Amino acid sequence: MKKAARVVEPMINYSQSVCDQLHLRGISRNAIHNDGPNRKGNIWLMWKSSLTSPSVISSSSQAITVEAELKIIACMNKSWLAIGDFNCVLRIDEKKGGLAPKASAMNDFWDCLHDCNLLESKSSGLKYSWCNN
Repeated sequence: MKKAARVVEPMINYSQSVCDQLHLRGISRNAIHNDGPNRKGNIWLMWKSSLTSPSVISSSSQAITVEAELKIIACMNKSWLAIGDFNCVLRIDEKKGGLAPKASAMNDFWDCLHDCNLLESKSSGLKYSWCNN
């Protein structure tokens, strides 16, 4: 069974009845979603009932930021993958132009990778794909 489920752009408001129709056995009903009083949420995040609930850091109509116990996930002796835009670099050569990256942020990112037993994968393609100009 997967540890987490996410639904992106469902175009309907989150509800228990809709969740029941998805037949997600063992998934917590305490979903995190970004529904609002005047809008339908476009992101739902659900997780296995046996896991600790993630903490919401921030939520908007376009994103939900959560803090999960990554160290706990890393100890499960199962394969897992962390992907995304981490808004941080591991090394100075990963950033071009603008202000230099903060050493404390790079150290925190390295510590997170180490604590979670994650490995950096090789990449291909454009090294710098966007700029802040």
